[in-house]
Parts: sequence; C-alpha cells; structure tokens
Amino acid sequence: MSDNSNTIKIPIRSPKTCQILKTCPAKYTRKEIANIATQCGIDLKRGQNHKSPGTLKNINELCEEIVAVTKGKNSPEEVVSLAKDITDEVTDAFEDNQELKYVYERLFLFNKLSTLSEEVQSIVSDAQKYPEYSYQMLEEFLTNFRKSLHTAIEMLSLRGEIDRAIDRETRLFGQGRVLTSLDNLRNQISRLRVKNLEEYVSQFDKIKQEINGLGRRCVNPRSPVEDENVDEIPEEDWIRLSNGACWDIDTLINYIKHTTNGQNSIQKIKEHMPSYPGMLHIWITNDDYRKIVNHPKAKAAKLARFIKDREFSQYANRISDVTMDTLYNMGSLLWSRGPPFLVAIRQRMTPEQLAVWNRVSSDMTRWDLPDEILFTEPGSIEEEIKYLINGIIKSLANTQLHSYYENLSSDEKAALEIISPNLGEIIRSCHRGDECVMITGEKLIGTYNKMAHAKGRDSVNWIRR
Repeated sequence: MSDNSNTIKIPIRSPKTCQILKTCPAKYTRKEIANIATQCGIDLKRGQNHKSPGTLKNINELCEEIVAVTKGKNSPEEVVSLAKDITDEVTDAFEDNQELKYVYERLFLFNKLSTLSEEVQSIVSDAQKYPEYSYQMLEEFLTNFRKSLHTAIEMLSLRGEIDRAIDRETRLFGQGRVLTSLDNLRNQISRLRVKNLEEYVSQFDKIKQEINGLGRRCVNPRSPVEDENVDEIPEEDWIRLSNGACWDIDTLINYIKHTTNGQNSIQKIKEHMPSYPGMLHIWITNDDYRKIVNHPKAKAAKLARFIKDREFSQYANRISDVTMDTLYNMGSLLWSRGPPFLVAIRQRMTPEQLAVWNRVSSDMTRWDLPDEILFTEPGSIEEEIKYLINGIIKSLANTQLHSYYENLSSDEKAALEIISPNLGEIIRSCHRGDECVMITGEKLIGTYNKMAHAKGRDSVNWIRR
C-alpha cells in the first residue's frame, strides 16, 4: 500500500485502534500510522503538519518515535485515581440538588444517572491493558460531563428565570398576553430538549423585551391622593390592581385605615380623581385583596386584621344584645360549661344530686361531663344527673335555640352567617346526640366571642381539653 493511498477508516478512540501503535504492522503506511497516532492523542512533534509523516524516513522510525512518546505516559493506578476523582465530582454535582439531577437525567441519560458510573467503570476495566487509552478516555468523559452539566444548569437557570417572571406577571398584572406567552414557554421547557435551549433563550428574550416595552401598564398616570407619577414609585412600594389602577402602598394603607376606616370604597378618591377606574371598590377581586394585605408593608401595618375588625364591627352592630345573650346562654347549656349551665343544673337538682355533683365536677373545663356522670349504673343518682343534663336541660336549650334562630330577621341571619359561616346549617342539622349539641354549643360561644371582640365586650374563655 503506497503513501498516496487513502487512509484506512479505523474507528476512532477504540482500544483496538490505539493498540495498533504498539506493533506498527507493516500493512499500514507511515501516513496511516501518523493519522492513528493523532486520533489517539499522541503529539509526535514532527513539525507544523502533524497528520503527515513529516521528515521521518520510514515506518520503523515512526514507530520508534511513537513508542518513545507513549512509553510510561499513564499507569493503571493513575487511571483508577482519575476515575475516583470523576466519580466524586459527579456525586458532588447532584448531592442535595434533586432538581438538577432530574434535569440532567432527562436531558442526557434517559432517567438513569447510574449510566455515568457504569461508563466510568467500563473505561477502568481496560486500564491494565491500555492505561494510556483509558486515561485519555476518562479525560474526554470528564470534559463531556462538565459540558453536559453546564447545559443542564443553564436549562434549570432559564426555567427558574421564567418561573420568577411568571410569578411577577401574575402578581402585578394577572391574566393577559404576556402571561400566556410565559406559560407556553414554561410548558415547552418542561419537555427538556437540549437542541431547543438556544431557541428557548431567544423566545424568553423576546418576551422580556415586550415586558420592558409595556412598562407598568397603569390606567392612571398619576397616583391617587399623592398625585405623583406612577412610574416614579419605587418598585418595592408600587402595587397594581386588576382594574389597572396603580398605587404607592404606603398611600393605599393610609387611605384604607384613615379615610375609609377599613371600607372597600373609592368614593373619596373619585371626588378629586374622576378618571380613577371603577365606581365603588378599591379591590375588585379576592386576588386584589390578597395582593394588598400580603404586601410586606401591609403585613407590618396589620392591615388585614384592621379590615377584618372593621368588617366584624359593621356586621356585629346588626346583631341585637338579646341575640348575643341568647347565643351565650344556649352555648353554655349545650357545651356543658360556664355560669348559665352551672346555674341551670343547680336550680333543678335535688340536695342529694347536688351533693354528688359537687363531688365529681370540680373541673368544668372538660370536653364533656365528668366520667362519674357519663359512665354510671342505671338507677343511681349519677344516672339521674345525666338524664337531667342531657334529657332535660340540653334538650330544652336545643329546642329553644331552633325556635329563636328561625324567628330572627333576615338581616341578623345574614350578619351572623358572615361573622360565623355555617352557623345556621349547624343549628338546623342538630336535633339530638351528645356530640352534636356539644359542637353546636362550642360554635355558639365562638360566634359570641367574635361579636364581643368587635363590640368591645369581654369574651369568654372556656378552654376545651
């Protein structure tokens, strides 16, 4: 085979290919051997063109140089040491970072991180026969791993940026074209395709340019009350509601607390800013309300508690004192605790029953009646007390509660339902049963306490154990 013949196509970087260099068989030309040496990472230093035999006179001289270059280059021990370093680097890369591990596996390993370890061990298995080749293969493996890891980190970072953009768009502007574009891009990235990474970056850049071009998207160029340019409000103080109205959060908190006294009203705003969007309310949706009260400055000012207290005060003022007293008395009787309950049982007990009761009921902060009353023998005084409480006092109280509630005005019922959701349903559904009346009693006392707090009265603290 002459020097001018085409190079034999030998698979690059296989043990068999590089082992040819150990013997330099005569069937290969100088050019072919030089090419193989280049493929196997051996720098023959024969001048500027390393793919030609250069000034070497014959194949024997070429082989002698190859042997001189490769002799003692890497030992099997060095291969094993490098393999350990690689294994440690792979382990450290994914330790305590399951999300990065998931992304890397999806991108490169078809969900099997163990593939990396298997590949390293496969290379090490040839270390005794081909240490130079094995070492070189490990170096190439490490280079490829680092490159792949960097791509996975870039993909994860991009996904994080998009998630933050979605969160900001949702928090500040809500549904719209921009949020739809971000959501669609996020869904595309969830498929995790390496070949599309540059395309994803390009799409995200275009969306960011659109966001920057849109600005703050406020329908009011000037802020309410303070009349300042909304674009000059610091980012951390700027808040935009679903109707497009923009505020400085400090001004909004002050307006709600000191102008509307917790009411959701824009009446005072409309007087000096007729163009303010809407006709009645500051916050139009529940998302608006949550956006306002969850702002760090609103939390520090306890705005949500302030609004709730004012709401409760508004509805509590619709509840008459007679209704409050009724809820208190019926709750005490049904919950088996408190002054009304103790007065009722003492009025109805015989001296013998009262003596037993005083002995067993020293602690009335129980969930139910004392065990000596609950678990008693038929015909005993304890059994009489149990019937008196459950069969007479609680039964009469439950009947009176049903009658009183059904005769309440619609306005009082509506106010009670706002103060204590499901109160009416609980009252109507409870007719008999120890657990049922206990739950109703606790609900009544809880409702009473809410109204007492709103009206500035003392609440009751009958702790349930």
